[in-house]
Amino acid sequence: MSIKISTEKEGTIRYLIGTHDGIFHADELVACAILSLFYNNLNIEIIRSRDPEVLKNCNILVDVGGGEYDHHQTGGNGARKDIGIKYASCGLIWRDFGIYLTRSICDSMNLSISNTTEEFIFKKVDEKLIIPIDLEDNGVSNETHLFSFVNTFLMSLSAEEKPLFDDVFKNTLLITIDVLHAGLKSIISQEFANLQFDIIANSKDGILFIPSQIFPWQEKVLSHNQANPEIAINFVVFPYHHNDYAAQCVPPSISDVMKQRIPFPKEWAGKTTNLPSISGVSDATFCHNNLFFAKANTSSGIVKMCNIATKSYNKK
Repeated sequence: MSIKISTEKEGTIRYLIGTHDGIFHADELVACAILSLFYNNLNIEIIRSRDPEVLKNCNILVDVGGGEYDHHQTGGNGARKDIGIKYASCGLIWRDFGIYLTRSICDSMNLSISNTTEEFIFKKVDEKLIIPIDLEDNGVSNETHLFSFVNTFLMSLSAEEKPLFDDVFKNTLLITIDVLHAGLKSIISQEFANLQFDIIANSKDGILFIPSQIFPWQEKVLSHNQANPEIAINFVVFPYHHNDYAAQCVPPSISDVMKQRIPFPKEWAGKTTNLPSISGVSDATFCHNNLFFAKANTSSGIVKMCNIATKSYNKK
């Protein structure tokens, strides 16, 4: 059966992925999801069959056919050289396509990374997302992983509903693609943060610039503040939605994440159009009622707001 997972796009090339029919598992689903994200500019179709005559027209075969991306051959299909864990189809696909998908997602997130960082993130994804699937499909471990939800869809089918396997496969694959994409972005963000946090040393006046609001700064900043109270970070500043800038107050500790080391002045609470006159910052645009978040049109404006908040707090 042919399963389209993207709408027809004028001028695009159709890319056929072949995998087996019948019962499906996280192994081939995630493998197909990796390929779908990698070839997202093409018109992707999944062919589910075990008939060699049907599968011979596919561009790539996953978990079927005994080829490069199958692992059911006698003795399997290789293992990771550094740790010896055998590949399933998912791991084989990630081995050959993962580094390029990592690069593509980093580019989409406007993260500039070195080849060394790229390789490090590629291996972290393998460790956190892919290896648990390979272990499960090779019968080594059944520990819960990010894609364990696949079994829920399988368990919902009775023997009489086997003809529905293809429909359920398609629906589950679409979910798997979204979960994989989110999982990749989450790991990339976290590992990028871990590798790049020497920027803390370059922070000035207790203000740390980060690339975006979703940049995972909190754990690293709080650890830094605990170890270096004399040069603690009080605010993180980042580009916001409409070419403006925002600042968020750093909490005093991980147990008090809803509090602030230094809040914005209470007279700013909830102010918008009249905030410039109240704050003395000409391009200030907003301050949250709970005094942990503020915005300005420029980076210099939001930095000025943070400095004013610091001076006001220190006078108390």
